Amino acid sequence: MNEKYVFDAIALFYLQKTSLPLGLKTVRDKILRRDATAIIPTIAVSELLWKKRREGEDAFKKFQNAYQVWKQSDNILVDPFDESILDEMVANETSSELHDEIIAMTCKKHGTNYVCSNDEKLLEFWNLQGIWD
Repeated sequence: MNEKYVFDAIALFYLQKTSLPLGLKTVRDKILRRDATAIIPTIAVSELLWKKRREGEDAFKKFQNAYQVWKQSDNILVDPFDESILDEMVANETSSELHDEIIAMTCKKHGTNYVCSNDEKLLEFWNLQGIWD
């Protein structure tokens, strides 16, 4: 079965490093072997874009290249913030934080509890299985 993993912005940032947390490295390797699907919410892409612009031209160019690869890959989905996610948000009576809720509702939309994140608040409030260490 092809597992699905939703990525937050911090996980996307760490994927560019040479030394990765073990859980994140394992997921990255599964994706590279095409044994898993990466789901990258547009909010996470936007946060990474903002950070890379601030780091300078080289970092921004690397981001642009990565973004093109993601869009062309058959097992990486850049997932839009759309009405289905908004509908799930409207159905919730409470939330912990906007970005976290969008990530959590993206998990729900795609039927997965796996989220590549070390954000304890995201994991605890939304009862998701964090993939990191």
